[in-house]
Amino acid sequence: MAPEQLAGGVATAAADQFAFCVALHRALFDVAPYPGLNVDELLASMRARRMSPPAAASGAPGWLRAALVRGLALEPDARFPSMDALLHELGRDRSWRRWALPSSVGVVLVAGASLWAARATSAEPCSAEDARQALAWRPAALTAAMSALTAVGVSPRLQAEVRADLDGYQRSWQVQHQAACRDHRRGAQSAALLDRRMLCLQRRRDALAGGLEAIRRVDGETATRVREVTARLPALEDCADLEVLNAIAEPPATAQERRAVAALRLRLAEAVALEHGGHGERALERVRALRAPAEAIGYPPLGIELALAEARLLLQRGAYPEAARALAATEQHALALGLHAAAVEAAARRVYAQAMMGDDLPGLVRQAEVLEPLSRNLRGDAFARPLLLNNLGVVQMARGQRPSAAALFAQAQAALTEVKEPDLELVAIDANLAMVTSEAAAREAAARRAWERRQRRLGDEHPATLEALLALGKYTHDPARALPLVRAACQGYAAHLPSAHKLRLHCAMQQGLLESAQRDPAAAATFQAASALAGAAALRGLFVQGQLAAGFAALERADRASALGAFTQALAASAGQAWWQRTSAAVARLGLASSRPFAQRDQALAELTAAIPVFEEASRITEDSEHRLYLARAHARLAELGGPR
Repeated sequence: MAPEQLAGGVATAAADQFAFCVALHRALFDVAPYPGLNVDELLASMRARRMSPPAAASGAPGWLRAALVRGLALEPDARFPSMDALLHELGRDRSWRRWALPSSVGVVLVAGASLWAARATSAEPCSAEDARQALAWRPAALTAAMSALTAVGVSPRLQAEVRADLDGYQRSWQVQHQAACRDHRRGAQSAALLDRRMLCLQRRRDALAGGLEAIRRVDGETATRVREVTARLPALEDCADLEVLNAIAEPPATAQERRAVAALRLRLAEAVALEHGGHGERALERVRALRAPAEAIGYPPLGIELALAEARLLLQRGAYPEAARALAATEQHALALGLHAAAVEAAARRVYAQAMMGDDLPGLVRQAEVLEPLSRNLRGDAFARPLLLNNLGVVQMARGQRPSAAALFAQAQAALTEVKEPDLELVAIDANLAMVTSEAAAREAAARRAWERRQRRLGDEHPATLEALLALGKYTHDPARALPLVRAACQGYAAHLPSAHKLRLHCAMQQGLLESAQRDPAAAATFQAASALAGAAALRGLFVQGQLAAGFAALERADRASALGAFTQALAASAGQAWWQRTSAAVARLGLASSRPFAQRDQALAELTAAIPVFEEASRITEDSEHRLYLARAHARLAELGGPR
């Protein structure tokens, strides 16, 4: 695009001549004539008359170089008087015709006059070639990434899905780039808006480059998560959304600062891609390494972006106190800068961290009275408000206020009604809705949506997809329909995440409970396999679950003595007031009551009396069938013992 167009002017014959020379320069020298990744950088290069050195040793004659330099002049009046004059200059009978032209150059020159008259050539401004060059798509980088997947044994199907995601994204990026160029060329958008679109596209190009690097670093531990890297590339459609573009923070004042910020954002994109690929610790190190150079630049929006990325990684670690402190500071800083979407996102993550800690839950509810109205006025946002509403629902769940939580989860879902492809993190909204929806069909529909969205975007092998499939089974209260779903999830864990002992143990326990509820003889083997997983993991945190599994396996075999021993150990190791300790203790007491002979009826009744309220409370809070299965077993045993119902 000619400099006068970049500055907001209209297209003229002189601008067409400039664009033709750009295409010819690329064909001859394999590089654009002026370097620059955005409007500011291109204009700076043009005004400084700083042309790119040829990337290829073409041997082009001096007169041809001179013609190109004239056609690429900064001032329109300094170019050839017309396109015909340029073509006449190029077509004069010189010895250059004996020079071996690249075929692409020959096509441009031979067809030049007629095709430029039609304004529809490969040298047309805003061409696909322009977009391809701007993307800087490197097939070698793609090949290296795909080779890395093969090296660690990623399945051919998953490789094909990743490749299709990458190919589709780079094609869509080029389409968006062409559209931005054409909209500006026909006067539909200003130079300032074009700059914002190009900045948006630049950041998505960075995300794509970071994604390729993250895929190249895949290993055996993270292989099943590889598709999350491509699935979570930022939406390209946002770069054509006026509200999204107008919400972008003003860029730094100088070209030097803009280049420095762009370089750090590329490194941040690489860290985020590592996060999505399952390398959380490495991503956190990289984000923290960017703090000092970002502070040296002094561009506040970049500091906010880094702080949000770091806090998100801390939350994944479970470092809730540290994350909450950092997010509170980020929230205040973003508000002071007028970056309201970033402030709402920081607040949403902060209240989640505080809810996980049980920190001043009534105070968090009061804060919602300020945060929720602020989130309503966000423009160009399809993430921060739904996230805030969802996390305020989590606060209400932590308070035991299920109706209030359900209302907030429903509002969060409604906020996404017009969003074509919500961020994958927001799939949690459907999962949470399933957790609090009493009506069976609506509950199962929400759980199925969460599973299908993850399956479609992440593939069958991803841990989050398997988790959603297991959740669908747990929110399906009919054991006959739930069991095939849970079995499929457990088989998926065994096939794709064999070393994820905790996840596999949890899944196997649910499968065993469902099998036992249906008098399926496979229950004994399922519980025994769950116990073996706890032993193989050699983790103290799984000891209690392992003993519970061993106890239920013994009960299925009618080995009451072994069951009593296992449940006794589980109860002794469950001392404490944390919710999970209370739940484990209740399950252990249920197991003990189920293992005791009738002669120990009074002791068994006391154990059931202590366990049943825990299961009832959990069943009131969530629709997870696990507690209901335990509750049904407890009532059945109570009836056997002749106790009060």
